[in-house]
Amino acid sequence: GLALIDGDGVVQGNPLQLRLGQACVADLHVHMSGKQVMSPAVHKRIPAMAHFDIIKNIVADDEVAGAVFASFSLNVIERELEKIVEEGQQITVISADGQEVAAVNKLDTDYFVQDYSLPIPDTDWALQAKVNESGLNTLLLSLGMVNAVSFLLILVVLYFFARRMIRIFSKDFEMVSQLLDTVNSQQEIEQQVSPSELKETENIIQGIRGIAGEIADYQQRLVSVSNTDELTGLANRRSFYQQIEQYIGLSNRGEEVVVVMLDLDFFKQANDRYGHAVGDMILKHLSRVMQSNIRSTDFCARLGGDEFVLLLVKCNEQQTQSWFEKLLQEFKQAQVEDELIPGEKPCCELSAGFTCVQAGDDMNSILERADKALYEAKSQGRGNIQFVSGS
Repeated sequence: GLALIDGDGVVQGNPLQLRLGQACVADLHVHMSGKQVMSPAVHKRIPAMAHFDIIKNIVADDEVAGAVFASFSLNVIERELEKIVEEGQQITVISADGQEVAAVNKLDTDYFVQDYSLPIPDTDWALQAKVNESGLNTLLLSLGMVNAVSFLLILVVLYFFARRMIRIFSKDFEMVSQLLDTVNSQQEIEQQVSPSELKETENIIQGIRGIAGEIADYQQRLVSVSNTDELTGLANRRSFYQQIEQYIGLSNRGEEVVVVMLDLDFFKQANDRYGHAVGDMILKHLSRVMQSNIRSTDFCARLGGDEFVLLLVKCNEQQTQSWFEKLLQEFKQAQVEDELIPGEKPCCELSAGFTCVQAGDDMNSILERADKALYEAKSQGRGNIQFVSGS
């Protein structure tokens, strides 16, 4: 059996595939809870799978981050005993609860027998020996060899196994960290991720990658929702506040940038008279017409209610006037063609005010001038556009 356990005592992988029985898993939970477990634990409920377990903590930054688990057949101990037990001797390894771990018997019962017992350091096990009187000196040497050879072998195997496992899982944790960093920075997740060297953790890595991808998709959706007006599909006020700083930067580098404030004329009356469903359609018509009359370098947003704002690049005063007149005609025509109300007249027209972004401007000063220009348009009888300079 071979497994990695996290800090919560959860086996990484399928316990059955990793050859961990219920008793092994129970010992792991006790160990990770900080309670004392017989070491090494012996499980002989199924004779064909009799084994003992070794659990080694993995420590990172002076804290237990998990544990490495390994189980070995009891035949490992028995084979080592076979190498050193001579004629006239019997050596038995006994666990703390009195179970026989392994034994080799080469006694001659016709001779007088002496009994000896010796604890095995760093374990709860003990060596029990019986020896014919003539083989006593050989036994004393054998006891030391059992202790040295058997457990040195186990410790060496566990040492190299632990080093390899730590290297593999360090690599896997680094991949997980990179995936989470990608999600945190809202970058696109690479389609290919280096596979793990372990089949059990490969499934975990790919699962984390899938979850990270879903989180990244949700983040993108959240960003889109938070920056979009639900009714019209245009950018909202929050998005406009983010974008205008970039357009101010363009102006500072010599580009012509115009800010246009739009407002529907008599929109409240249309809402009250024909209902909010008609009012929503009017707003959608205006949004569609605006989108069809701007370039990829321009930007439009709904600030709220019937108030809209546009950022136009490389557009001077005369061009903005012409642009508005075309927009107004298309907007009125869209309402008539859709037959929102009986008759041939549109429900609403537009008033607009605009200003040019100048050196030293900030967002508040720009919006204040554009709003002032819009107020002038309303005062001039609506259905027109007015300009306020920054001088």
